[in-house]
Amino acid sequence: MTRPADRPTVSVALCTHNGERFVGQQVTSILNQSVPVDEIVVGDDASRDGTVAVIEAAVADARGRGLEIDLTIVRREAPLGVANNFEDTVARTTGDLVALSDQDDVWPADRVARLIPVFSDPAVLLLHSDARLVDADGVPTGGLLLDALDATARERRALTSGHAFGVLLRRNLVTGATAVMRGSFARGAPPIGEGWIHDEWFAMVAALSGGVRLVPEPLLDYRQHG
Repeated sequence: MTRPADRPTVSVALCTHNGERFVGQQVTSILNQSVPVDEIVVGDDASRDGTVAVIEAAVADARGRGLEIDLTIVRREAPLGVANNFEDTVARTTGDLVALSDQDDVWPADRVARLIPVFSDPAVLLLHSDARLVDADGVPTGGLLLDALDATARERRALTSGHAFGVLLRRNLVTGATAVMRGSFARGAPPIGEGWIHDEWFAMVAALSGGVRLVPEPLLDYRQHG
């Protein structure tokens, strides 16, 4: 499939560690988007299982069906940890937009198509959404992520309207797995401060200029497991 000239390129920064049980479902859902992503950059944090092989097989299958997708895999012998892994993996992306991805979730097929248009507003730097909670087998639990975080109506209004800073000063409500960022911002926001998690760092930096937006729809299956 040829990318329309007016559509931004989309990179996925996927961080993994011993994730072979679920990562195939995640990568397949990314590859099956109704608006295709252009690039997947994998930061593998010293996996000792078949995580990388599962990813390579899923991408090879998609390419065999005609999907044009770039894949970069960085294999680390010593783990960086979650925040530093995401920082390094994001730095290696090239897309106009960068979606963060954990190894064990599932993207609905229209996720990219739903989120890209929001970036037509040049003020938007980081976009995040609600998510549907599912169990280890992918079965919905009946709950939503923002409800589980006890996000109030006031907090949701602030996040949706570009007034996230005051909310995020109190606590982080931006979950990295749900986030898509403008590429130039994502690659320029680090280094991540000592003691910060990657998602709260990106969110706070974006919020300083009013650049955070919430799409209140559940545009991710967020897996809960041991």
